Amino acid sequence: MDIILRRPFSISETEKGIRDTEIIHPNHNSVSKRDRLYITCDGKNQKSQVAGRLLCEAVNLYFNIFLEDKKDITNEFFTKAIHMGEIAISQYQKTHPEYQGMYTTLSLFFLASDHICICQVGKSHIYQIRNNQIIHKYIDSSEQIIRGVHHPVKITLITLSDIKTNDQFFICHDDLTTMEDEVIICNILSEFANADEKLSQIKKYYLNKYKSPFTGHLIPIRQVRENQTFKQRVNALVYSFI
Repeated sequence: MDIILRRPFSISETEKGIRDTEIIHPNHNSVSKRDRLYITCDGKNQKSQVAGRLLCEAVNLYFNIFLEDKKDITNEFFTKAIHMGEIAISQYQKTHPEYQGMYTTLSLFFLASDHICICQVGKSHIYQIRNNQIIHKYIDSSEQIIRGVHHPVKITLITLSDIKTNDQFFICHDDLTTMEDEVIICNILSEFANADEKLSQIKKYYLNKYKSPFTGHLIPIRQVRENQTFKQRVNALVYSFI
């Protein structure tokens, strides 16, 4: 099975109207349908913004260096990637004592060839929407936070294989937890608009209601294709000439 994306959209604003592209990966200027790894981190204050930036950079670097095959994605691999971020945070605090106590949270979404892997640490939300309904939601409301090597977090990797054409994944942090919020999100996502316009509407709703920072990814699935065997491909080619 091959999962093919439409162009996703990403945004992060630490305050109303002020963008922070460093606590999200990829950022809104560079995101494309070729991306496989999506990260959001908490950025409610300056310390958490720095911690989030360090974590995003470290995790993305770990994936780029050590991921040789999408089959390598395991709980251990994710744990090591996040531990690299914990090391970066601890090292930064050694040279910047004013940042002692900084921390961040994490949502991570990785698109393998035939499934999706997600991982959450701290308050975050991942929604899977199909036919304008939330069919799965993954909410981490734990008190876990990422704050350095002396307080390593325990992660749980979740593998998703129930993926259909035109599904949408929405990733965000914190407050969008009420039924009213979820209905409004589904209504916005059901509109005939691209991911950029939809996420902009969700951002506007969120900022108006909660008056707090907004970070999110909207990842639409364009197509899910079943892999064909060599014999099936040959037969399809033959029948195409009949």
